[in-house]
Amino acid sequence: ARAAAERARKGDTLEDIGKSYGIAVKTAAPFTMDGAAEGIGSGTLLAAAFKDKVGVIVGPVAGASGQVVGKVSEKIPANMSQYAKDKDSIIQNLAQQRQQLQQPLFRDSIVSELKRRGKISIYQNTLNRLVSSYKS
Repeated sequence: ARAAAERARKGDTLEDIGKSYGIAVKTAAPFTMDGAAEGIGSGTLLAAAFKDKVGVIVGPVAGASGQVVGKVSEKIPANMSQYAKDKDSIIQNLAQQRQQLQQPLFRDSIVSELKRRGKISIYQNTLNRLVSSYKS
């Protein structure tokens, strides 16, 4: 995949590269970062592509079906009239994402502080045994 990406960056077309490897080149339908690209997976896997310009080679990226090398073929600007309708939902989603990121950090900081004060002890061997008993 790295070799294919380098060839694409040097000017070879993805179609020519695909033929040389015996791989079919597919074009994904337009998708958002919150959506998914068919055959690749979540749009977040290609987060960098949303910042790149049209024509930029992206990848390799680990997709749902293996390594993916792609090209930004088009960018559709945001529909600001739709934003007005979806504003509350967008704000709620962002707040949930923020909470999901911050909650584990907050929990870890509390546990670290309690360990430092000697208020709690974590027996890692016991935890590992419990976790492995549920995996069986």
